Amino acid sequence: MTVTIRPFTWDDLDARVALLRELGVTDAAADALRREYLQPDTHPERDSFCAVDGERHVGYLTLVVEAPIARGVLVGGVAPDRRRARIGTRLVEAAASHAGALGLGVLHVDVPEGASDVVALFRMLGYEHMRTHVHMAVDAPQRSDIVLPEGAVVRLLRRNEIAELTALQNAVFNGSWGYSPNTPEQLDYRIYTLIAERPDDVVVLEMEGRIAAYCWCRRRGEGEPGLVGMVGVLAQMQGRGLGKAVTGAGLDLLVDAGARPIEITVDAQNEPGVRLYRSLGFREMWRSVWYERLLR
Repeated sequence: MTVTIRPFTWDDLDARVALLRELGVTDAAADALRREYLQPDTHPERDSFCAVDGERHVGYLTLVVEAPIARGVLVGGVAPDRRRARIGTRLVEAAASHAGALGLGVLHVDVPEGASDVVALFRMLGYEHMRTHVHMAVDAPQRSDIVLPEGAVVRLLRRNEIAELTALQNAVFNGSWGYSPNTPEQLDYRIYTLIAERPDDVVVLEMEGRIAAYCWCRRRGEGEPGLVGMVGVLAQMQGRGLGKAVTGAGLDLLVDAGARPIEITVDAQNEPGVRLYRSLGFREMWRSVWYERLLR
């Protein structure tokens, strides 16, 4: 039977969850995927595609649109038993055509370094390697017990401080490779609504009466993995040990909650960041490579 490439509809939700489980996403669930697709400025029925063979979904590709920087990020997969049927190629070409129609200027995709078949696909389609990310973890984490700089106070973010966090994050990362500025509505949803079990923990470091640094953490139940996400320090406050202090505070929170292991991802070009995380006990587990295709 001929495989059809078509836009996603909400009626496809359960079939997509089933496909994600085929792809090894063991915690895939309809409610979690619905929450992901309902994020502000997200349009799954416009920007996501299904590969369907009869009634079976055998592949998908979502174009994550980052309009402020005219970038699209490709996220998807093909059922293991259908990976030599050009389904991936057709999905990528459909998403690229759609991205061009939206006026985007560049496409990016993040691929595990060892996924040679996927790497070969994107190279064949004209994508070039632009970045490498190092995925690190600590299996038996210990409290960092870092001493805070004089005058610093560490606490959790309050919900009425979302606008301040957004401004800080955008200021810290503006101009960084692949960073698209966020809105308060986007960050509020990601922290308080995206994960059903509990809000994310955003540890902030207050200095001189304002939030000077933050560490965004995610955790579930005791004994389950924890994640140290974005870490940022105001430019005028850098060089004073605030990054290490707030990261240590985030790590301590995850350790105390029983998160095991704790994971973090860092750009391989960010050598100070790699050194910092190694000093906190993290070790490299695997790498992923970012590929790029210019559309104009």
